[in-house]
Amino acid sequence: MTWIQKRKPSRPPSSRGPDPASEVAPPPALPPLILQMLADVPMKGFFRPDEVAAHFNVSVDLIHQFLATGKLMAIQVSPRVNRIPRASICDYIRTYVKPA
Repeated sequence: MTWIQKRKPSRPPSSRGPDPASEVAPPPALPPLILQMLADVPMKGFFRPDEVAAHFNVSVDLIHQFLATGKLMAIQVSPRVNRIPRASICDYIRTYVKPA
């Protein structure tokens, strides 16, 4: 007995061109203000809530509200200690900060 695998004949390429549903549009370009804000976030893996508050010049309570509502994501290190990943801060800037 031989182990020959039969292949299905391939379909000829479509003459209509590429399927428009399979093409993904590139993301829109970010405004210069957003790009600058993203560049200003320090290259550090995780931040304490007070560090994020100081960076954005807001209160620590506001950062805790953002964590409670899901606008910022955090990793709970212990019952009283949260760390905010840099990626979460960058996602917040891309999603919620709108240039005037």
